[in-house]
Amino acid sequence: MAADLEDYDFDDLDSLPENHVMILVLASYGEGEPTDNAEAFYAFITERADDAEALASLSNLNYAAFGLGNSSYEQYNAVVRRIDEALKKMGANSLCPTGEGDDGEGMIEDDFLAWKEIMWSEVAKVMSLEERAVRYEPSYNIKLHPELTTRSPAVYLGELTGNRMKSVSTPYGASNPYVSVVVESDELFRMPDRNCIHMEFDITGSGMSYETGDHVAIWPMNPTIEVDRFLALTDLADKRDQVVSLEPIDGTSRLPFPSPTTYDSIARYYLEICGPVSRQFVSTLVPFSPDEPSRVEMEKLANDAEYFSEIVSKKLLNIAQLLEMVGDGKSWGKNLKEVFGDQFELIMAFSREGPKKVYVQDRLLEHANAVNELLEQSGHFYVCGDAANMAHAVASILHRILVQQRGISESLADNLIKQMRLSNKYQEDTW
Repeated sequence: MAADLEDYDFDDLDSLPENHVMILVLASYGEGEPTDNAEAFYAFITERADDAEALASLSNLNYAAFGLGNSSYEQYNAVVRRIDEALKKMGANSLCPTGEGDDGEGMIEDDFLAWKEIMWSEVAKVMSLEERAVRYEPSYNIKLHPELTTRSPAVYLGELTGNRMKSVSTPYGASNPYVSVVVESDELFRMPDRNCIHMEFDITGSGMSYETGDHVAIWPMNPTIEVDRFLALTDLADKRDQVVSLEPIDGTSRLPFPSPTTYDSIARYYLEICGPVSRQFVSTLVPFSPDEPSRVEMEKLANDAEYFSEIVSKKLLNIAQLLEMVGDGKSWGKNLKEVFGDQFELIMAFSREGPKKVYVQDRLLEHANAVNELLEQSGHFYVCGDAANMAHAVASILHRILVQQRGISESLADNLIKQMRLSNKYQEDTW
């Protein structure tokens, strides 16, 4: 599970099971200060480390840590160093040497990838883990909204409406920014290599007033030529105005952008499709390669830092330009069978064809053993369709499968299904 530190309850660190690992990625800025979202965690850990009663209080905790810093500053990676020292002081078990990334040398990604290899190797030894082939596992389901169009008031098209701006709660800050509008923009002067613009923003009703050092963040828009390129390569050009929304699969993931929205708005306003591409990101795209030569090239780019620098970094390629170059213009929007290979199987049920009616629940029962095995491997159960009959019948058959396959009581099967629903591993889209 990935989580923002400011969303975590630190009081239960001493009860974290010993077969779990906490992996920390901590940045330092200014004079060795923690970032806003890490301030509470930093204070909690460093202050407790000076408390005699807290010594050895975290002996159950296994952790690994990586710092993000800049060697041009005197307090280089001070935050991760202090946290590491404090955790060890309280008896926590560091599973590998703490890593440090140096943005000052422009090597932060390479530093992280090198540390990650060491970290996973050590974690695997201590936790008795076995390496397996990486398989793409989505974090979100995509839900289509045929009842909505780009004219529907509920659909986000890149910016917040006036009503939505008023609904945002205060206080405003870095993690809850106030969305302002430009009320005046004048160019003061222009030179061959730069220009200077005086710009005023309306913050009426925000409860804020300008203080020295305050800054604004720009809400950018990707250029149309890059949006078109990206949508074409992902087989979404013909669906650009289709209204969709994201639904987290595991219940812990935050939505990366507001929804419902459209594919065009996602690519134009919400995704960073024009920024630098990282080797780590390239490695995640290997399974989607349109052909074998493309897959080989993507793996080389992901594993060879110097080659990646020559082909991608020095040419300032964005993600769509890279995919277009590697795939020679071929589409990277692959179907499930191609992505998941032999691990994907489509089983059909037809209730209005043939001499005998066959329903979804019938097929489910036929494959009871496979269903149970998938659920034991943390599989997810998704039901879509008729709420009056089908959904109830499917739930009943799943209950029956759990009782028969696991040899458990009906009450325990009920509790298992309830837990699946609570953890978002049993999801329904019924009507």
